[in-house]
Parts: sequence; C-alpha cells; structure tokens
Amino acid sequence: MVQGDKIIEIARQRGFMPDLQQIEREAWQMCREWLHRKAYAAMMGVCFSEMEGIEETPENLFAHFRQEALQEAGFRWIVQDLTAKKLLSISPEELEQEAKKVAQRQHVTTDAVKELLGEDLNALRRDLMERKTLAWIGEEKMQPSAE
Repeated sequence: MVQGDKIIEIARQRGFMPDLQQIEREAWQMCREWLHRKAYAAMMGVCFSEMEGIEETPENLFAHFRQEALQEAGFRWIVQDLTAKKLLSISPEELEQEAKKVAQRQHVTTDAVKELLGEDLNALRRDLMERKTLAWIGEEKMQPSAE
C-alpha cells in the first residue's frame, strides 16, 4: 500500500498547494465522525478499536485526522492532475471489461451493473482511476527534496 507521506510529497512535487482551512475543516469533521462512531459503538455494546499509539485527546485526534485529510486532498489532486494531463485515462474497453468483472463477481448481467451504476459507469470509472493512480504513485520515484 502506498504511504500517505509519499502521496503528499508527490502531490507537492506536481504543484499541489493545499487549502489549509479546508483541510482543518475536514480534519475536525473526521474527528467528530470518529468520536460519534466510538460513542455509538459503546452505546450498542460493540467493541470499537482504539487508535494505536495515540492518546485520544482532542489535539492528538485532530493531528491524526489533519494528516489523513491532507493525504486525501493530495490524492484527489494527483488524480485530477494526471487526468487533466492525460497521463492516466480509462478507455471504454477497460471500463466495459471492469463492468464485466463486477457482473461476474455479483452473479448478475453487465446490463444489471450498468442499470445500477448508470450507463456511463462513472462510479466505476472513478474507482478504476483511483486504482490506476495508486499503482502510478507506487511506481513513481520521488525527487530528492530541495531542502
């Protein structure tokens, strides 16, 4: 799996400038959602996994989720950048092949997959692009920092 730090570094090398206010809003939202899921699990008597190696203070949770939000923003930016520069794309044939694979896994027809996901298969296209981007990031050699 690709490490988040590598995603951020590659994104920055490609010109990514994060909107820090948006990153902070997303991080606080992630904190709230995590705390709500944890409280709900406790209320339902279900075990909820703790954050490994993190003392669960609001500050520590925010720092953790801020990094996660930054990684997500960087990843989205890389996908958009590679798509815009036509370095990665999804051909109609690839999309059709993936729809057939989904149909086989779910034991339905390709037409049923298209009916569920829409004839243009945009959700499937996004999934394929994310997988291709992760593969590209995994193969990408990071340039040495100029620091």
